[in-house]
Amino acid sequence: CSAPGSKLSVALLAYPKAQVWAIEKDSSRYDSTLRRLQQNPATRKELHRLEFINADALDWMAKMRPESMDFILLDAPCSALGTLLNHPEFLTLKKSQSVDYLSELQFDLISKALPLLKSGGQLIYSVCTFRSEECEMIMKRCSREHNNIHFVHDNSILGETISQCDYGQYIWGSRGKANQLFYFQRILKEE
Repeated sequence: CSAPGSKLSVALLAYPKAQVWAIEKDSSRYDSTLRRLQQNPATRKELHRLEFINADALDWMAKMRPESMDFILLDAPCSALGTLLNHPEFLTLKKSQSVDYLSELQFDLISKALPLLKSGGQLIYSVCTFRSEECEMIMKRCSREHNNIHFVHDNSILGETISQCDYGQYIWGSRGKANQLFYFQRILKEE
């Protein structure tokens, strides 16, 4: 989920020496995100460090060399229920769409991403939902099935308060008021 590009922009600006790869499966979201990055003067000058790929992330990761990355931000496809305050129309849309397949897809993405990390590397799993099947239950399953990882708990990110749970953390994105809920977990691949 590289679109709409907010986290991608932050990564480009916050890590000026990093080579960044971003994957977006949906062609129209890919095109709109690329336009947004090109139109923004701050990110436009950093695009030489970006490999922005319109592909399925599972297929792309299968072609990558194991233990080749220091850091992965896995902003996984999700039910987006944490954005209901901004998008109340999702209530109607989500009723007509099944989201049950998402947790298996999310776990598959994590399982493909972890071997790409170098020893000591970090993966941040992020979704904008509060469904336990897409959040805590995913991390609980990871702790059972991947024995070379451990979870890192953060106290704050960019000054935002974090609410801890047994398997992960929730953060309200503010923009002046609490209007989006995000779940994330930082995973460290052990040496």
